[in-house]
Amino acid sequence: MSGAEAVVWACTSGSFVYGWEGAQGQVRALARSAGLPASSTSFAFVHAAQELGCGGSP
Repeated sequence: MSGAEAVVWACTSGSFVYGWEGAQGQVRALARSAGLPASSTSFAFVHAAQELGCGGSP
């Protein structure tokens, strides 16, 4: 991954299938596998909703 600084799991339904814990596990596994910081579409949606005051913690 020459030049990459982070990786993202970009599949909303796939990262919500196993709930919040499953989404966290996917991001951790992706980060370990890539050796880079990682995130997912699910994380982006949840963090955006929190920033907009639309909900509490997942």
